[in-house]
Amino acid sequence: MTPFAVLKEWIHVVSNIARNMPAPAVIIWNDAGDKVQLHGHLIDICDYKTKLSHTLRDATVLMDTKVLLGIVLSAGARELPEQDDYDQRTRGHGLFSFSLDDIQKPEHPASFFLEALCTQGKLCKSSQEGDISWDYDEVLIWLANVADMLSHIYLLLHMLSPPGRGSEEVLWQHANSAETRRHLFRSKALNTLIMIGNYDKGSTATGLHKCIVRVIQGEVAVLLSTFLRVVRPLELLLTLTFFGGSTAEKEAETMYLYQTRLFVSFGKPWDSEYLSRIIRDWYFDRLGISSMGLAMHRHFAQALQRRLYSKSEVDLPTRLLSETANLALGHGREAGEMNYARQDSDVLTMTQQERFERVGKDWIGFLGFKVPESSGGFSVA
Repeated sequence: MTPFAVLKEWIHVVSNIARNMPAPAVIIWNDAGDKVQLHGHLIDICDYKTKLSHTLRDATVLMDTKVLLGIVLSAGARELPEQDDYDQRTRGHGLFSFSLDDIQKPEHPASFFLEALCTQGKLCKSSQEGDISWDYDEVLIWLANVADMLSHIYLLLHMLSPPGRGSEEVLWQHANSAETRRHLFRSKALNTLIMIGNYDKGSTATGLHKCIVRVIQGEVAVLLSTFLRVVRPLELLLTLTFFGGSTAEKEAETMYLYQTRLFVSFGKPWDSEYLSRIIRDWYFDRLGISSMGLAMHRHFAQALQRRLYSKSEVDLPTRLLSETANLALGHGREAGEMNYARQDSDVLTMTQQERFERVGKDWIGFLGFKVPESSGGFSVA
């Protein structure tokens, strides 16, 4: 084969690859600044914010009616943790660390919830000897509702902050594990929870991680706290009882997943495609837009971020916030340079965390939600 023939063959192969690749997303704001056209989809910003508000409302109703089944919880069960020691080394440690033994402790909110369920008699009943019998069909329905609740929480975590990559979010942990530290913390400055990531898509090659702080809107933080403190222990108990597997090794693996990872249901961890499907379903069900998964939503979020900090003459503080917002989305020159810390020591300095939390507050306010109040720690003003 002649050199020219080889070149023609390569051109043919590369042309086929290029032709089959998806077209790059194009983002265009209309003149009024109230609509965005993204890759052929027209998104009304006011309608988008309204649908997000409806999602939070629906999540609250879902939690109360189908997950908690109308049961009034014990005092403090819905409250945020008062403080956080930021321990990142102790295995199993987190804001909502639990074991199955907690369900036997009367003072634990999960134990109170289980006792109330037995009294209610729909999901389970307790004999005079204290043995609990479960209604298998009701258990399946309840676990499905729990998974739906977690999907709502994920949506709100993802969409009410500069969204992360799916490959980052599926690894989020509420407690430390042997592999990595936890990602869920209580903010020192704001009266809410935050996610501090330690993910970088180049970390496999470099061994370095960057920290990105994502502020959790206050009502979403309460839903997440209630879920992990009250629902997750019972969810683990039922998963082990009905889907735990036949070996001690499988049971230990399932317990480990629930006690560390955030996104897991029916005994299996979620993957990034599952997260993307949740986003796609939301856009289709709420806005009638198809094929709007994780990647496309991140393009849309970038458009919102540019509008959030757009000024005719950008001052230094605004430019710093804009750069920080870009970092939260994984974009810009700084994103490749911002390896804030390494190994197990990747908690941000206060200055870096202040900026991220200010961006988080601005993002939440821009979307029309109540902004978390200061908790008296370092200032984010």
